[in-house]
Amino acid sequence: MTHDQNEDAEFASLLRVYAAPVADAGFTVSTLDRIESRSDLRMPVLIGAACIGGAIALSQMPSLLTLASHFTVPVVQPYVSTALGLLGFVAWAALDKAWSDAV
Repeated sequence: MTHDQNEDAEFASLLRVYAAPVADAGFTVSTLDRIESRSDLRMPVLIGAACIGGAIALSQMPSLLTLASHFTVPVVQPYVSTALGLLGFVAWAALDKAWSDAV
């Protein structure tokens, strides 16, 4: 055995002792049973919460539509949108790592 293999064997033996089961008088089993029994309720509670949240969101829909009807989008001149598009492309090209590595 080499030096590294000796250290690996010592470390494995230490972990074997460390990972030995500890007597807990059934605490682990009872805890896992409680968690599993609560997981049976998880899906109905989640579905109920989703339905309540959806109902609240739907109740606010008329207010949202009223607000959206008053919203206007400002008119942008064609040269402004072209300049912003070109600026965005230049920024993307400058920050794109794959493109800068290839050039």
